[in-house]
Parts: sequence; C-alpha cells; structure tokens
Amino acid sequence: VCSVTKRFAGVLAVDRVTFDVAPRTITALIGPNGAGKSTLFNVLTGFERGDGGDVCFDAESVYGRAPHVIARRGMVRTFQLTKALAVVSVLDNMLLAAPNPGERLMLAPLRPVWRGAERAARARAVELLEVFGLAAKASDYAGTLSGGQRKLLELARALMLEPRMLLLDEPL
Repeated sequence: VCSVTKRFAGVLAVDRVTFDVAPRTITALIGPNGAGKSTLFNVLTGFERGDGGDVCFDAESVYGRAPHVIARRGMVRTFQLTKALAVVSVLDNMLLAAPNPGERLMLAPLRPVWRGAERAARARAVELLEVFGLAAKASDYAGTLSGGQRKLLELARALMLEPRMLLLDEPL
C-alpha cells in the first residue's frame, strides 16, 4: 500500500497510508472509531475508489479494479457489518462465493461440464460450515442467525475463495 488517500466531500478519511504486509503474517490495523480503517479496506479491495496512491498485490497494481477482480486474484475481505443475504439459506450464502463455470454464458447449457465443480463447491461449503459450527444451520435462512453466527458465516464464505490474503474488518 503506497500513499493511499481517500476524501469524502472535502473530509480527509485516509491520508497517504503506506505499509507492506509480508506473506504468511498477521498484520493488524488498529485505531479508534472513525479513523478510516474500513474506508482503507474499501479502497484496498475496490469497493471505494481512492483519490491517490497505489495498491499492489502479488507485485501487480490492483488499485481501482473491481472488487470481484481483486477477490479472484486472492485478496478477500469481510465487512464490519455482515453482508449475508437474509432470505437465502446459509448453504446458498456459502455457494454464492464459489466460482461456478456454469455462470459463463457459453457453458451454462452444458451442465455436465460444470456439474463436478458445483459438487466440489457444495462439499467445500459443508466442510467449512462444519468447521465454524454452522452445519446444523445449513438449510436455515441466514437472517435467522445471531450476530455472532453471521460473522462466522461471513468468514466461512470468504474462505470459500481460498484467499491468499484475508482482510478482516471488525472480526470480533
């Protein structure tokens, strides 16, 4: 992260932030409420457009790219406020994060071609739900989960993408 800046209507929310994160490390970004931590995460992951600076991941700039492009490169994030779809099952929330070749227009009618990937994604989702103690809730609507369970669901869903970098915004 090199000199990242973000302003909102003249208010400087992120001011020339620069830091490196080494592979296989845990790095914390600590500050009081309103310090700009979530805004910085939004800029790093493409949910907000920064006003300056650069973000490099795997020696390539990802600054200004769309969130889904950054996530597919391996930088995935959770949110301060959970983003589970309330009227969708817990399992289906997990599957929304899984890459699915059937979403491609040319492959959509060829279900036998991508059925194996769909089965693998479902197995991975069930495995992660078990790890996070949510397997018994797989068929429940995500909106019926407690706040803590929604945080666990969001973390499990982020791990569906097998990220190389995971940014946790207010994980506790």
